[in-house]
Amino acid sequence: MRIHNYAINIPCLVSVIVCSHILLVGMQDVFAEDRHAGYYYPIPATNEVYSAKTQVLADSDRRRRILFVTEMSNQMMRNPYPPPIVLFVKGADGQKLVITALYSHSFDTIYRMRALLAI
Repeated sequence: MRIHNYAINIPCLVSVIVCSHILLVGMQDVFAEDRHAGYYYPIPATNEVYSAKTQVLADSDRRRRILFVTEMSNQMMRNPYPPPIVLFVKGADGQKLVITALYSHSFDTIYRMRALLAI
């Protein structure tokens, strides 16, 4: 498959999960009851609760989270190059942010994911 003249090997796509509490609190038992793991993304070998340096907005809800992901996606699509990641919102309240890398070895370590979340 080719997107914008970049070859993408579908079986080699690297899926990266980030269940971030930037937009919600209480992510301790996410993986224990995560019905999306193994379907949308592989079951994680490790997990980490990311402690955001920013303040959680008190009035965050499903609508706001979906709008955030939609706007981020729209901004990436306006770039003159293909997006490096795809963002998804999952969960009844949109409390799970799933980030899927589109290229091999792009966000394949916890350190690279921390850097992505830091910006």
